[in-house]
Amino acid sequence: MPVRGVYDDSVEAALTPGKTVDMGLSVDWASCNIGSSTPEGFGLYFGWGEKSTHDYYNWNNYAHCDVEEENVTFTKYNYEDNLVELENLDDAAYMFSAGSLRMPTIDEWQQLMDNTTKQERILRGHIGYLLTSTINGNTIFLPFAGFKEGNVLKDLMRPRYWSSSISPERNRARNLNESCYSYRWSEYGDFRYLGMPIRGVKD
Repeated sequence: MPVRGVYDDSVEAALTPGKTVDMGLSVDWASCNIGSSTPEGFGLYFGWGEKSTHDYYNWNNYAHCDVEEENVTFTKYNYEDNLVELENLDDAAYMFSAGSLRMPTIDEWQQLMDNTTKQERILRGHIGYLLTSTINGNTIFLPFAGFKEGNVLKDLMRPRYWSSSISPERNRARNLNESCYSYRWSEYGDFRYLGMPIRGVKD
């Protein structure tokens, strides 16, 4: 159960140094979001499977679909190609890190959440979770960066991050999404056009 309501700036000294951190899991986790050079920075916001950002996030601007009279047809990661995980050429973490990182799968997000303690903290003015590994004690900070729909930044009081895993309903992709102090691993996820931050992992 996450710890709520503890706000201070002492978390900086507790962070494990390095661009990636060994949390004792199957992958190492990046210490910063893609597009940020600091652990507390929100970084860039991407639609699922996109490598560039938008001023406005909707289906009309989404890279992997065609829209005609409000009917959305997916051009990739659809029922025809049967791709269920992002390819490297559509992975913002892979492209922005020159291949050293990739986006985590939904199972890797689950593994991180299952094997860390979560304390809500403020790091240099940004609220997020100090995640401490129950395996080796190493730590990372995960800012509550929300998501973008249209040109509005929403939901800054909980973590919301893309995974590389598509939903069975191809109009959605799966993501870390905390609700009511627990983690909702809905197989349906959120609409692919939404702009969300990305935290990379290293094999």
